[in-house]
Amino acid sequence: MYDSRLMLRAAVAGALDGNETGAFKEFGPMGAPLVLLVHIPQAEGTSPTLDITFDESTDGVNADGPVHTMAQITEAGPQKFPLRMGRGSQFLRFAAVTGGSSPDFGVVEIGPVFV
Repeated sequence: MYDSRLMLRAAVAGALDGNETGAFKEFGPMGAPLVLLVHIPQAEGTSPTLDITFDESTDGVNADGPVHTMAQITEAGPQKFPLRMGRGSQFLRFAAVTGGSSPDFGVVEIGPVFV
């Protein structure tokens, strides 16, 4: 399902139950749209919400490219998110912000899928 070398968030990161920002991963210059699969195994707590953005970078250090924002997640299930990286951007990372009372989305995985 996923290419482990391209995972933005892998299972080894554990449960996503608080705010988190991943490290930049190199994807190289992209001509075609990239489709990310965000696997949400659960949505527990009181009124849990999850806001995920994807930051682009030209150097893998600074978030200096476009920011892509997913629709707010409030329930379990797979979410596909297509994006096209900007000219010059070669790196991508995610940032997750949780809301609600004691939110727990389980072992969330984020990675590209090839369709």
